[in-house]
Amino acid sequence: MKKLRDITLLYVEDDFQTQENMLLLLEEEVKDLYQAFNGKDALEFYYTKQPDIIITDIHMPHLNGLNFAQTIKEINPKQPIIIISGYDTKDNLLHSIDIGIDHFISKPLDIELLFEKLNKIANKL
Repeated sequence: MKKLRDITLLYVEDDFQTQENMLLLLEEEVKDLYQAFNGKDALEFYYTKQPDIIITDIHMPHLNGLNFAQTIKEINPKQPIIIISGYDTKDNLLHSIDIGIDHFISKPLDIELLFEKLNKIANKL
């Protein structure tokens, strides 16, 4: 069982300001925080860094978050992934369930909910 401070986290988001905000929010809370601006770069981080938890947005260039998450789940079905998106359409939610996403959090982001989910996942690792 790990604590949040013991985990490595990959955050995938194409919006620079949102990336900066998450960096400020998470960098002191986790062991290592890796950041990618699209799913293609995130795959490279995944292969080289093997993060404990992945947080990804859906709509990004080169490889969207759902396709990125699906690729990761095909490699490692137990990889914890949280989707954070402003596009919480029924199709996105159903696709997330189908590929085994651990949690789906709608934007605007509820920080307390995010930390609740991160701690829950970390405690299971």
